[in-house]
Amino acid sequence: MEELQWEGRVDADDELILGLEDARDVLGWMNEERPGVYEIIWTRMAGASAVPPMGWRSLGFEPTYFGSDHFSAICDCMCFPRWHGTDKEGTLFAEFFSRLNSSGLFGDIATAQAFLDYYLSFDWTETGDYTIAEVWVPVVQVIK
Repeated sequence: MEELQWEGRVDADDELILGLEDARDVLGWMNEERPGVYEIIWTRMAGASAVPPMGWRSLGFEPTYFGSDHFSAICDCMCFPRWHGTDKEGTLFAEFFSRLNSSGLFGDIATAQAFLDYYLSFDWTETGDYTIAEVWVPVVQVIK
């Protein structure tokens, strides 16, 4: 991304591509090497007035931070506990795990914030400049 930004080939900020056409262009390059592995998502800070692209739908809400490192608190303790893990019994986050939607995100801002507050109450979790982000994907139309 740094090279593409430096060359002026894409409009990006800290590894987030700002233009949809730029994102589609980069996805095309990535698909040449690893077809079907990557997808474009659109995100905004929850409550922001930014309007999602036409024809996209919300997947839900993610407690995260984007700056120079992209981190998912959900992933850290409930989906792929690789970096910090969780309790051996797997019960600390069971109540919040049961509230994840089919996309592995929370359905509303309040639940995402309650989870984040709980997650940060432990001394072993990742600290950072968190926000609640809303994640969107294109609606795929299947024509029969």
